[in-house]
Amino acid sequence: MTSMTGETLITTPAQLAALAEQLRLSRRFGFDTEFVSEETFEPVLCLIQVATRERLVLIDPLSVRDLTPFWEVVCDPSVQVVMHAAGEDLRICLLQTGKLPRRVFDVQMARDWWVSATPFRW
Repeated sequence: MTSMTGETLITTPAQLAALAEQLRLSRRFGFDTEFVSEETFEPVLCLIQVATRERLVLIDPLSVRDLTPFWEVVCDPSVQVVMHAAGEDLRICLLQTGKLPRRVFDVQMARDWWVSATPFRW
């Protein structure tokens, strides 16, 4: 991995727009969300963690209210999104955009598939 550069906490629309452009150019990135769903009808998004080969970033959705640039990249069919146990993250994406990303690689599903296809168990 190369050295990490750039903002690590995204709190403004300008920072988010710049990050979205970088994510689109990277063509692959991972993300995970943190949210509160107890006592709410819909989950309240509290944090988005993003990783590329060059950068680790936290997006504060309580500061940057309009996350459209981020969700547009997530749903861009030319970009691969890497996730772990993606169900709830995909639900939030669907709630935010009305659509789901087309190119998702879920590492938990890949691991489960590999384990079930491999006769040797650890």
